[in-house]
Amino acid sequence: MKWMIEQLERDLAVTELNNFVEDLLKRDPERARAVYLVLHNLVQRNVVMDPVERLYSETMGRAYGELAVSSAPAVVAPPVLSPEELRARLHQVVTEVVESAVIIPRRVFTTGEVARAFGVSIPAVRKWIQTRRISHAYQAGRNKRVVIPEDAVWRTLDGRTLRVGDVVRNAERRRRSENQVTPAEDLVNARQQLMRFEKHYHGKYEQTLGARHEETLTPDEQRDAAEWRFLLSVLEEDNGGQEQ
Repeated sequence: MKWMIEQLERDLAVTELNNFVEDLLKRDPERARAVYLVLHNLVQRNVVMDPVERLYSETMGRAYGELAVSSAPAVVAPPVLSPEELRARLHQVVTEVVESAVIIPRRVFTTGEVARAFGVSIPAVRKWIQTRRISHAYQAGRNKRVVIPEDAVWRTLDGRTLRVGDVVRNAERRRRSENQVTPAEDLVNARQQLMRFEKHYHGKYEQTLGARHEETLTPDEQRDAAEWRFLLSVLEEDNGGQEQ
């Protein structure tokens, strides 16, 4: 049996566990390394044993005419990590453990909707699903249409992550602005939202979310960081690239 976990509860768990990680790293780096190794193996085991992942492998293999094979990872000696590498990996594995908690998504998107939001073709989105750059896509309905839940994660080529739902909602907001709001009103709205972010996080982007490692941000903070960067780019474009 698994418990239903709300988004706020998951975000609180990430924050508290990351605080614990920082405290443990300061008190006892050797124990912190032991915690990392155990959590890493737990994540790897869940990836292999999770029936949803096994179903994904089978259905995506059929959908794209390829055989997707899932095999257990090799058992090897643990790596020697520098203090900074250990810190980064611990924060990453903590986030992965919490992200594995089951949350019923509020929305799902078609490959077409995701393609429009990202500004790419539908085959490109299918390729992202096939190569796992978009996680947790599945087939739904009588027609077995591939859909992508809003909590699915999209990974950039350099390893950064964004929730698909956040990207789609940002695109929807931009389309509404283009259709209903004048450019001047759009800039006013952007400045007002920037002020709300600065008040909420007690400083400018580069002093707050922009100064932190992305793996230490909660999902809500990642969403805010993505929107914050977008708003800054809107103002920079309006001012001809001058610093705000």
